[in-house]
Amino acid sequence: MGSKALATARSMLSDALRIEPTNRMAWYYLGLVHKNDGRMVDAADCFQAASMLEEFDPIESFNTVL
Repeated sequence: MGSKALATARSMLSDALRIEPTNRMAWYYLGLVHKNDGRMVDAADCFQAASMLEEFDPIESFNTVL
């Protein structure tokens, strides 16, 4: 992913998290953006936030229902 695309993705995901800070998928994808940009500490923080939110997510994965 190019630096312009990373910046755009980071901006959009940050906006999404300002609107809905408990969106675990936005935290996860923001972590991937940081990882791809070489920002490992920021990536780890985002992955940790996503992991913590997953514990409280009331929606089961479709695969677990089948």
